[in-house]
Amino acid sequence: MNTDGKVDADDLTAMLCYLVTQNQQIGETADLNNDQQINARDLSLLKQKIMAAAKTAEQQQTAAQEQPQQQEQQPVQLAAGQWYNTANTSWINGRKVVAISFDDGPVTGTSASRIQDALTKQGFHATFFYWGSKINSGNENEIREAEKRGFEVANHTWTHPKLTEKDNNTILSEYNQTKDKLNSILGVNRDYLLRPPYLAVDDKVKNMIPSPLINCGIDSGDWNKATTQQMIDKIQAAANNGTLNGQVVLMHETYDTTAAAVEQLCPWLAEHGYAIVTVSEMFKYNNKDMFKGNVYNNCF
Repeated sequence: MNTDGKVDADDLTAMLCYLVTQNQQIGETADLNNDQQINARDLSLLKQKIMAAAKTAEQQQTAAQEQPQQQEQQPVQLAAGQWYNTANTSWINGRKVVAISFDDGPVTGTSASRIQDALTKQGFHATFFYWGSKINSGNENEIREAEKRGFEVANHTWTHPKLTEKDNNTILSEYNQTKDKLNSILGVNRDYLLRPPYLAVDDKVKNMIPSPLINCGIDSGDWNKATTQQMIDKIQAAANNGTLNGQVVLMHETYDTTAAAVEQLCPWLAEHGYAIVTVSEMFKYNNKDMFKGNVYNNCF
């Protein structure tokens, strides 16, 4: 209407001035219904156009707001194989830290949910190393829930083989199959820390896996039939003698005895000045970098 190339409220003003005074300059496109006249019908059509445009803009804005935030695409590799650690450590607040980590999930029983609930109750986080071929439609929600709670989702290979006994292509495939599965479930595109099954690593594995390799500084022994009390005693003894801080602890989410130990350890560690954190959080908190192909038992 006012020949500025836009359709907006200024055009309504121009149209009204024209209709009232008949001396307002107005563009030829003001004849919206093509009846060779510019009158109230054209004004009505113009109002409809502007209202429709405003509604479309509002719908687009609402859709953008409702669109899930894109998942962080990290961690990924930096130059020279450095792991790009984006962990948020602001919540730790000066406490000592231990990275208790859990292998062999997801599971269909209650042990995993008990572990997650015990950690969440204290505001703690942990790293869960998932066994790719065990993931199915009945248990993949456990992985989504872990991500949602701020836990670290990680890779425990596809078929849980001893990687040192496999050729290069198989080693990389074991990593990539689980990586792709986790990415599909979480709707992201990123790499994952790897825990080698049986903690078996050699130079061939180090060269083929495109992420840091996380073993452990303290083994809970749950896989070797350690009782709940034995696991508790081991962790508490390390805390009391000063060797727990900065360690990676190996546990498995598949045992009820482990879940019971975690339920008791979480409040005890909180009372004794510890925070249970993810592996990435522990390294970030201590200003330590991780690198592709390196094996880590602790962050020191």
